Amino acid sequence: MPQFDISTYTTQIFWLVVVFFSFWFVMDKVITPKIMETIEERKRKYNDLILKAEKVNKKAFDALNKYEEKITAAKKNASEEIKKNEIELKEFIEKKEEEIEENLEEKIKDSQDKIEKEKKEILNHIDELSEILAFDIVKKIEIKNITIEDIKEIALKRVGNE
Repeated sequence: MPQFDISTYTTQIFWLVVVFFSFWFVMDKVITPKIMETIEERKRKYNDLILKAEKVNKKAFDALNKYEEKITAAKKNASEEIKKNEIELKEFIEKKEEEIEENLEEKIKDSQDKIEKEKKEILNHIDELSEILAFDIVKKIEIKNITIEDIKEIALKRVGNE
């Protein structure tokens, strides 16, 4: 085997060193800097994206806080409006109840006055009819000296005693 021949060792070592240092030089001066540049570029992009994400996240949290504040304020406003409307509604209902009560009392009073007036009229008619009836009965019995005025006088005395 020729690689184990001692006379070729020097040339093999020489070419090994030349090839090794050539690859090393190419790696050190060309490939490694490009790889490092790509890595640095990726780090910059990554850091930029992280910064942008943090800004967006901060804006989102600010928007969320504003939203929550507005929701809280809206709930408070709604609660106050509901209470205000309840109070106004209660006052309105009380006012209407008072108006209805006053109208009802007035109507009751008017109705009672009408009933009392009609009662008096009916009683007067009953008195007149009773007097006429009594007079007719007396006529039928053929008592001739009694007049309607006499019957009225007797009825008044009688009503006065009871």
